[in-house]
Amino acid sequence: MSEQARGLAPRLARMLLGAAVSGLPPGREAWGRAMVAELDAVEASGELMSWTLGALGTTLGLRAWRRSTAVWLSYVAGSIALLGFLDWSPSDVANQATMLALLLTAGCLGFALPGARLATGLILGSAVALLHLGYLLLGVRLPYQPEPSGVPGAVSLFVLVVPAMVAAVVGGTVRRRLLRRSA
Repeated sequence: MSEQARGLAPRLARMLLGAAVSGLPPGREAWGRAMVAELDAVEASGELMSWTLGALGTTLGLRAWRRSTAVWLSYVAGSIALLGFLDWSPSDVANQATMLALLLTAGCLGFALPGARLATGLILGSAVALLHLGYLLLGVRLPYQPEPSGVPGAVSLFVLVVPAMVAAVVGGTVRRRLLRRSA
């Protein structure tokens, strides 16, 4: 293995684990930072991967079983339903309404749960594209003719990940700054 590749693995492990730890509940933040710090003590690449995967599993398990995560998931599901409903409309303003709903829901969910802002942007941003791919797969005809049509048109909708991600990150950043000011 090259020297450059050996240096990449610890940086990647630190980045992945750092991202997972950033959304831990306040009582677990120090524990999460300690897990990231322990990466410096792991030398062999196999041990590094094992430590990182174990720590990621533990961290994500802690994050997944919080009550706020269940509420967030229900709001994400509701947001996807709203986006699907708006996108299904043959109205001339359906695309603009869908974009407005995407930005508002991503921003609000990013504000509500800042630790999940990247997941929010990714999930909501890809929802319309995945819905269109599902329609194609199931043979469902939309009430309007998308341009471009077919798989290329559906895949092109993944560009919505960018504005959704920006809206969610802005919402989460506003919330974190407000919390810092009030503390």
